[in-house]
Amino acid sequence: MLLFLVIVLAIISACARPAPSAPSPTEAKPPSQAAPASATPITEAPLTEAPKAPAKTQPPVDAFAELYQAAKAEGEVIWQIGTPFELMKPVADGFEARFPGVKVKIVQASAPVMVARLVTESGAGKVSVDVAFGTIAWVKPLLDRDLLVKGGWESINGVDKSAIFMDGRFATVYGFANVIIYNTNLVKAADVPKTWEDLLHPRWKGQIAVPLTTIGASVLFKAWGQERATKYLEQLREQRLVVDRGADAVSQRVANGEVALGDTIMSIIPAMKASGMPIDATPISPQRESPFGVYYIKGAPHPSAAKLFIAWMETAEGQAAWKATGRGPSVPCNASDAAKLFCDKGVKLEIADTLEKAMAQEEMIEQARDILGLKPPQ
Repeated sequence: MLLFLVIVLAIISACARPAPSAPSPTEAKPPSQAAPASATPITEAPLTEAPKAPAKTQPPVDAFAELYQAAKAEGEVIWQIGTPFELMKPVADGFEARFPGVKVKIVQASAPVMVARLVTESGAGKVSVDVAFGTIAWVKPLLDRDLLVKGGWESINGVDKSAIFMDGRFATVYGFANVIIYNTNLVKAADVPKTWEDLLHPRWKGQIAVPLTTIGASVLFKAWGQERATKYLEQLREQRLVVDRGADAVSQRVANGEVALGDTIMSIIPAMKASGMPIDATPISPQRESPFGVYYIKGAPHPSAAKLFIAWMETAEGQAAWKATGRGPSVPCNASDAAKLFCDKGVKLEIADTLEKAMAQEEMIEQARDILGLKPPQ
């Protein structure tokens, strides 16, 4: 009887146990699939451990080659110059030889006039020039209107980074420095003026040509002070100055023997002397200097050709082409023919190498122009 009761209790206990629950859908796992016998098992590495290709396996991009292809598709670059094309020909020829299929088309206009023209054209939505000339101060109206393109030239291999100004919007090509020149057929060696005061001699009355664009004697405000410089300019005004629109016209007038002396730009003189013209520089010092350069604006008709042209100008090849024109930096003495001539004559320069200095120079030029009573030639 006791044995019967034990058996019955065991059966009841077994029936009371809950059955194992089935896995929930979220816990279910698909059956693993065996890889085919021929497949090689793949082990996935964490993303942070992925191997990186060495930098040297990525060849550097040839920016000039890319620009050249884009410029070649445009076919030409329109370049504004204020000097006779013959003087600029080494630059145009050198570029066309280096980049066949991209022609240099010339537009003649003075730098200040071109700035005003570009402001107007940009407002009308039709820009006619790709690359233009000017000083840092002259292009300020374009900078103020955010029209200057940041060319990125300093990132191109082979470009002289020291020549890039205004946060990549302006590339200098030569020094724009005043100098007093004379006609060697009209002025005896003993009579060549050596100081600013020498220009006040009675023999020079009616014999000094000056440009409207830049006045060398304006540097005297900084060198001598306001009072002394003003008094000097008032005396210089009595010399009956001959007014021309630009430095090129002044230089040509002196070379032709129309006047004995001229206030002009040194970069023009070496090539004129080399061609046999009877002119030379005086040692009158100090003189003002502002970097002269190139730029292009938004809306330029051939932007790739513009960028390529300017970049090439700042390579060793382009700078050699500039040197062939007689132009180049004003310092040091071996930088260009103009720099050598300054050194040979012992001329000291007051260089405006920032926008602030350049604007200060422009204010002094304007003040000197007013005191001298200069008016455009009729």
